[in-house]
Amino acid sequence: MLLVVDRRVPGWKESTPRFDGLLLREANLKLEAKEPYAALALMDELAERNLANEQLPLIMGRTIDELIEDATGQNNFKKAQYLISRLSKYFANHGVVQKWTQQLKKLSADKLAVARQLSEAGQFDEASRTALEARRIWSSMSTNQVAEVSRHLSLSLIHI
Repeated sequence: MLLVVDRRVPGWKESTPRFDGLLLREANLKLEAKEPYAALALMDELAERNLANEQLPLIMGRTIDELIEDATGQNNFKKAQYLISRLSKYFANHGVVQKWTQQLKKLSADKLAVARQLSEAGQFDEASRTALEARRIWSSMSTNQVAEVSRHLSLSLIHI
């Protein structure tokens, strides 16, 4: 019924809170059914319709936080980065965006430090692999970090 009203009288102020509530209820049902990506699709719809909805950043943040936790537990950092960007599209300063960005940057920097130590010890192949792993963890590295990864790869090739 709400869809019919929305099509016939677009922008009617009485339909907005009802439609928002419907989208949130459907998203929660999808979450209960263990379908988080279907729930996120409904949250995306709500964000496009009414980004000012007060419940949206809470439910979307909680959902994406759990998905990132799972992705990083499986070393699927590409997925984790995608999920961070998906949340930051709507809420750039969300706590979940900040938390995971910092954690992945730190993990990447730690790997790069290990690569540096391996390189200094003359273990160039291992240093190269570790540097590439650092890049995989956080692909939005600084220019200096990317240069360091490249240097480790070059040293590895030179010592073949």
